[in-house]
Amino acid sequence: MRLVVLGFLLGLAWAQPVEVGLEATPNAVAFTVAAQARLADWTVSGWTRLPFTEGASVGVGAAYALEFGPAGRGEVAGRGFVDLADGGYWVEGRAAGALGGVALEGTFGYSTRLARRFWPEAPETQGGYAALEARYRLVRTRTLEARLGYGEGRVWGEALLEARARSETQAWGVGVREGPYAAARWKGRVEEGLVEVAARVGSVNELGVSFFTREVKVTLTLALPPTATVRVTRGGYWVWARAEPGAYALWGGYRWELGGR
Repeated sequence: MRLVVLGFLLGLAWAQPVEVGLEATPNAVAFTVAAQARLADWTVSGWTRLPFTEGASVGVGAAYALEFGPAGRGEVAGRGFVDLADGGYWVEGRAAGALGGVALEGTFGYSTRLARRFWPEAPETQGGYAALEARYRLVRTRTLEARLGYGEGRVWGEALLEARARSETQAWGVGVREGPYAAARWKGRVEEGLVEVAARVGSVNELGVSFFTREVKVTLTLALPPTATVRVTRGGYWVWARAEPGAYALWGGYRWELGGR
């Protein structure tokens, strides 16, 4: 069965791009492969995670690009994963669109276990979940953001007002997730790179820092209870790591274009 799954994904060798990686956790070491095939307005994707011990998970997905004339565009997408050992599954759908000064994105899904067990960077959620994000441009330099979501039996929400001035952007707002919290974000250029810093303080305590150049992308997130996540990408290589008390995950690999369609 593993050879069949791996052969299916490698059969998309004409696709662009293809990613091959290795994941390590305290309980398993797994080989991962992801591939995409672009067919006109469609993008078809395949994923597999193959632990070196037992079991395997495989996923397939598709996305369709929409055009709303010169003023807008959108996309609808869906994906699903299944554990070939016990039949556990994770399904997710997404729709996004922008028209004029309004942008909307909705996501919903269901997982019989932590979705991250199907794919390393999947959401750390179990059961049903949904989220809606909206952006509305009030004036050229002011944008209102709002997010509303549900997961693991809880409802959460967040609203920010973003202000753009010259080469930097600031956003300030509030949110509710088991209690209120304050949120802030800053984005600007530092030398030859783009830096983004985001913080939440209150019922949610989280700090995120991202740095982007043409060659390197680095994202670091620190949160309480103590959790740290980092992703570094340079060229076709990437490394992703997550650490918390008593657990860790390390995932790295290479992404390349094979030139075919």
